[in-house]
Amino acid sequence: MATQLGIVLLPTLFVEVGTFGAIAFVISIVELFKTFADFGVDTLATREFARITDAQPHHTGVLHQFAQRVMSQKLICATIGYVAVLLFYGFTQPANQFVLGALGGWLIFTGLWAGLPLSFFQAKLRTHEIALPIVLVNLGMFGLTALILIWQPVAQLALASLLLTEVISGVLLWRVMRKAIGPSLATHVPSFALFGGLSLLQMALPIGITASIIALYGQISAVALKTWFGDVATGNYLFAERLTQPPLLIAGAFAYSVFSRLSALIANDTDAATLKYNILRYISISAVFGVFCALLISQLGMLIVPVVMPNFVTAVPVLQLMAIVLGLRILNSCLTRVIHAYGHFNWTMWGSLLNLIVVIVLTPIGILRAGSIGVASALMISEVVNFIVQAWLVRRAWYLNKLRAI
Repeated sequence: MATQLGIVLLPTLFVEVGTFGAIAFVISIVELFKTFADFGVDTLATREFARITDAQPHHTGVLHQFAQRVMSQKLICATIGYVAVLLFYGFTQPANQFVLGALGGWLIFTGLWAGLPLSFFQAKLRTHEIALPIVLVNLGMFGLTALILIWQPVAQLALASLLLTEVISGVLLWRVMRKAIGPSLATHVPSFALFGGLSLLQMALPIGITASIIALYGQISAVALKTWFGDVATGNYLFAERLTQPPLLIAGAFAYSVFSRLSALIANDTDAATLKYNILRYISISAVFGVFCALLISQLGMLIVPVVMPNFVTAVPVLQLMAIVLGLRILNSCLTRVIHAYGHFNWTMWGSLLNLIVVIVLTPIGILRAGSIGVASALMISEVVNFIVQAWLVRRAWYLNKLRAI
C-alpha cells in the first residue's frame, strides 16, 4: 500500500502543484466513496474470520460461504459508489476532469475486491504469506510508472498505473486466500450460523457509519479548499496529507492485528488482567511509533522536500502540522480497534460524529484565516478531541467486560 502511495506521489517530481492537486483530489473523492461502499464490512469480516477457527467442524465451508456473502454485498455497494463518483464529477466539477473521475472510480471496485483477502490474512495473523508477492508487484509497478513518467510526464498515467497495480495485487491475494482456505467440502451452512439471520450491512451498520464519518471529515477539508482556493492550495494540502499516509497504513495494519488478537482473547473469556496487559502493550507500541513517525515526517519535510520537490516547498508548513496529526491518528487507530474488539462499534460511531462536528465548525474558520495551514490546524484539534474520548471509552470497555466476568 505504501508503494501504491508512492505511485500517486511520483507525479510531484514532474508536474506543477495544481496538476497534482487535481489528481490527488480524484483519489481523495474515490477513497471517500469507497469507504461509503465498504460500509465497515471489511472490519466485520476481520472480526468474524478471527472467530471462525480451524478447529470448528466444517470451518472451510463456513469460510467459503461467508466470503461469498461479503463479496455479493461489496459488488452491489461498489456499483453504487462508482455511480456516485460519476454524479459528483458530472454535477460539481469542470467537464475536463470528468474522465479523471470515471477512471479513478474503478479504484472502488479494485479496493473492495482486494479488501476481503486482506481481512482474512489479518484476522488469521498470516500476513507474512502475502507480503513478499504483493511487495514485489508494487515495486515493479512503481518502477514501471517512474519510467513511463520520465518518458511522458502526464499525471493521469499514474492514476492508470495505480488501477492496474490494484488489479494485479487483487488477483494474487485471491489466489493465495483460496489456497489457504482450501476446497469447500462441507455441506451448506445456513447464513444464521454466523449472523443470527441479520444481513451483513445490518451487522456492519455502526462500523460503516463510523468509517464513513471519519472519511467524510478527512475529505471535507480537500473539498472546501478546492471550492474556495482552487487546485494549488488543494495540491499543497493533499501533498502533505499523502506523505503521511505510508506510516498511517502500517499503523492501520498493526491496529487490525490488535483487533484480531483482542477479539480472539475476548471470545475465549480471557481474564481482565491479561486483557489489560495486552491493551496497554499495544497502545504503548502505537504511541511510540506515532511519535517516531511524526518526528521523521517533520524532519524529512524540512530537509528533503525543498531539494527533491522544489515545486512543493510551499507545502512544508502544512506538512509540519500534518506530522502532528499523523502521530495522533496512529494512536487513535489503535484505540478504535481496541474498542471494536469489545464489540462496542456504536461507541466509536458517536465519537466519530463528535469529531465530524468539530471539523465542520473549525475547517471554515481555519480555511478563511490561513488556507491549507488552517485546515491542518483544524484536523489536529479534532484528533486531540478524538484521543481524549477514545481513551475514556477504552477504559470503560475494559471495566464493563471485567464486571461481566465476575
